[in-house]
Amino acid sequence: MNDSSEPAPASEPIETLDAIVGFFATDPKPSKTRDGAPKIYARYGTERFVHDPETGSTIKEEPTFHALTAYWGAAETILAQYHKGDSFIAQGVVRVSEQTGKERFEIKQIGHNTRRTRYTVDRSPRTEQRAVEQTAMRQALSTAQEHSTAVSAHPEPRRTTHMNAASVGVSR
Repeated sequence: MNDSSEPAPASEPIETLDAIVGFFATDPKPSKTRDGAPKIYARYGTERFVHDPETGSTIKEEPTFHALTAYWGAAETILAQYHKGDSFIAQGVVRVSEQTGKERFEIKQIGHNTRRTRYTVDRSPRTEQRAVEQTAMRQALSTAQEHSTAVSAHPEPRRTTHMNAASVGVSR
């Protein structure tokens, strides 16, 4: 139980990124950086709403349009899963072009906007993860068998090795 006279433990500051809610106004265009890293460029729109104090209603205004980029895994995800018109929510940072002085949003993480997109979630384990788990388990069992063989060659002392997924760092 925590005594209220004790100071609360210090915590690390929460790291945050900027976020945008929008829709792809263009299809993402793939390209590469000078170093060969995957990159995409696209235009996105954000819908704008204003409250009318006289009527109490919300009025939809024309959307605003902006530039976005993404690199590496975020770029690959966007190319595989997003098209013109798709709604999204993204985290990232605002960058300003040194050449033009214009802003663009650089996406670090992206997901479909669940308020505007219908889809199903596939919760089955990923094939790569399953392969990693199976390889780790095989290696652990092989090590256990080698250890068991070495121990049985020397009758004293007799040891038993128990291996399971948790003991070799494999999570399910």
